[in-house]
Amino acid sequence: MDRLTAVMEDYKNKDWGTNEDVGLQVWPHLQVVYERSNNIPGFKDWKYYNEYAAAERSHADGQQTFPLLSWENSFALLLLFNICD
Repeated sequence: MDRLTAVMEDYKNKDWGTNEDVGLQVWPHLQVVYERSNNIPGFKDWKYYNEYAAAERSHADGQQTFPLLSWENSFALLLLFNICD
């Protein structure tokens, strides 16, 4: 969780580049959490849990916020918007 938190917080202070750049930089860290969230101790206490849960709800059942992006990039981008807003 520490590495994902650091990656997300780094985006608060830098140019995001393209949507694909966000996906390439964030999704590999986010994927681990997405696949194992039920088995990560203290996950619900994570600093960005509420933002993550909102992004997850928006992407349930194959839905996505940004339909022109891949599902993974859409999830990562929405999470960043939620955190950096």
